[in-house]
Amino acid sequence: MGAIPQQDETLDGLLQSVRDLLRQGKLLQATVAGKKATRRFPSSSQAWLLRGEALRLSEAYPEAMTAYEQSVAIDPGLLIAHARLAGLHLRKGAFAEAATHYCLLLEHPKDLPERMEARGDLVWFPESDDYCEPTFLERLVPLSGDAQVGFVGVGNPITPTTNWPIV
Repeated sequence: MGAIPQQDETLDGLLQSVRDLLRQGKLLQATVAGKKATRRFPSSSQAWLLRGEALRLSEAYPEAMTAYEQSVAIDPGLLIAHARLAGLHLRKGAFAEAATHYCLLLEHPKDLPERMEARGDLVWFPESDDYCEPTFLERLVPLSGDAQVGFVGVGNPITPTTNWPIV
């Protein structure tokens, strides 16, 4: 019989384990590994971020929000955590809270990962699991011409056939 491989219990090892499990779609195991990482390294913003990712992808939204909030409490400059918090606030219809986090992203465009970089007059922050009516942007863009409008948020009514939110 072969030897059982030892798990790397360092912070880097635990974080890599969570990332690997997330990439493999093993959300329950990623959530458990994320919890282990935050228990072992409670002052690691990255551990809290990855725990939040596992929880969000598992649709445990309140718990994910708590993990992301802990992440930004440790590192207020962790913009991806702010982006995730903004999306979760939008999901629950808390537009002012979402705007607070989105505005932080817009204040630090050079610090955003390339895939999040804003390039234009309008910025749309869809979440990976969002979908919308084909006329969404057509209806939304005219609002940007109003000088009184600085942020537009939308609710997430559920579609009757798929139970998916529609915006």
